[in-house]
Amino acid sequence: MTTKSNAVATVSNPWERATLWINDKQVEWGAELVLLRGEENDVTVEAPLEIARTLKMGLVNSGGLNITASPVFDESVIPANGKFNWKITPGVGKSGRITLSFYNTDVFVPWEHRSLVISSNLADEAEVKIGGAVVPPGGNWFIRDKAQTVTLTPLPGSPLAGLPITLTCEVKSGLVDENVESAPNFGSEQTTYSWAVTGNTRSGIFQLSLSGKGMATPITLLNSTLLSNNLSDEATFLLGGATIPDEGAIFFGGDTKELKLTYKNGGFLSRAPLRLSMEPKSGLSPNDISSAPPLMQVVTAHNWLVTAAEAKWGAFDLVASFDDERAEIRSPTLQLMGDIRTELEFWFKGRLINPSGVHHPSRGGNSTLMLKLKPSSVIETLQVKVEIGRFPNGTVRMTPNFGVVQTVDSVTGASWTMFCGSDPRDHGIFSLLFKFIDPALPDLEMVCTVDEIG
Repeated sequence: MTTKSNAVATVSNPWERATLWINDKQVEWGAELVLLRGEENDVTVEAPLEIARTLKMGLVNSGGLNITASPVFDESVIPANGKFNWKITPGVGKSGRITLSFYNTDVFVPWEHRSLVISSNLADEAEVKIGGAVVPPGGNWFIRDKAQTVTLTPLPGSPLAGLPITLTCEVKSGLVDENVESAPNFGSEQTTYSWAVTGNTRSGIFQLSLSGKGMATPITLLNSTLLSNNLSDEATFLLGGATIPDEGAIFFGGDTKELKLTYKNGGFLSRAPLRLSMEPKSGLSPNDISSAPPLMQVVTAHNWLVTAAEAKWGAFDLVASFDDERAEIRSPTLQLMGDIRTELEFWFKGRLINPSGVHHPSRGGNSTLMLKLKPSSVIETLQVKVEIGRFPNGTVRMTPNFGVVQTVDSVTGASWTMFCGSDPRDHGIFSLLFKFIDPALPDLEMVCTVDEIG
């Protein structure tokens, strides 16, 4: 004699023939449910009659949460159009994990489901950092070909861990989609919550968003800006309102000049958090240049008043960079020129003199004048010409003539012969101007007087 086995008993798990929906989205077999706290969630089960003529939903584990259901838990429900329907409402303000059970007398083993109860807003469950830091109020700054890690971390007490999260990118300006890449790829569901994001080729603005599976409101980060790794592609330095030539420019001791950035390539560098630093090249220390705002202070308005120390000579660069030095713009090398009198020897009528004061050339004869660079001078050579200054005296003649450029060094220097007339009308004060051509330095005045005939 043989017996016919019950169809329900021959299936390894009869509930594999049933289908579950949460908020009209089908739940894959074995997947964890997601219920939104503080909201009414629709729960629907569709199952063949032979395993579910009626069905109850039970709350096996509340996880310490306040959960209500309609129809109430453990009440028999009959199908409507082949489907069993409930509404579950978790209380507001608290997330956690619960366990639901679907059961009846037709199947011996209940159908249990672990379920997340979370906010519909991902920001209530997690925080996002880029490069290990919270995104600043001005947004984040990316440098081409340098990856930054985007991480999402569940907040304390949140059951979010394990829920699939998707990172997406929206190009705003200056870029195309291919200019921003991610590993893992944008748009893919991930449970490790870490992405290496890299920009390339162009400059522009993009926006990153992270969304949780089944959650209505994503975390949308402030705009990120992608820049060249050479910030001179993004801006140019202006010193005193003019572009700095490739050969550099001169600061005179004690001078204050405005340094600012003028933007190009779409102006994406504007508002970037940059700091200004001074890098000595020769003869100077970092304290020989000061600035307002101070050097090394991070600012988003890119203009500085730069002041050079007095009585110092040397060369330096000015550098605007991000705080972590991942990208910079560097000025051509600048020269700091102090008081030229400290670098020169003045010889007049065969004697070493101080150019200050009043000097007495020979009346009706020649007086020699020579300039030499001191052996200790930071200047190798300079070019200078002599011109008549205040109170011109018509009988004063120079050999070489006024306006002839000579080269001054520390060996032979440059020499002139000055002749002053003997006519009584030629007595009195006059001055000579030493005009420095290369390097361009302030004029130096030498005051002379031709004494009256006693």
